[in-house]
Amino acid sequence: MVIDESGQSHPFTAKQISQLPHHTLKAKAHDVESQFEGVWLVDLLQAAGITFGESLRGNRAACVALVDAADGYRIPIALLEIDPATTDKAVLLAVLVPQIRLINSV
Repeated sequence: MVIDESGQSHPFTAKQISQLPHHTLKAKAHDVESQFEGVWLVDLLQAAGITFGESLRGNRAACVALVDAADGYRIPIALLEIDPATTDKAVLLAVLVPQIRLINSV
């Protein structure tokens, strides 16, 4: 669900998210490479009517997206940090993790 700056809720179904462009990302942490599939956060926000570019100035420059993960993790992300008009950085909202491998070492 996306709650916009005016407080209006924009719920998204799995079907709606599946219709957004999907991307695959490989990431490496602690010498383990994983592959994730999902949608860019900016695409989801734009689908909810959040605007970027020229309108992201003045007071709106301080706007953040507060992202809650399924595992309870929460992180704020400044909209300017993911604005396609100002950066090539992107945040992937992973909707599919093809393989999760947990290793316990003693």
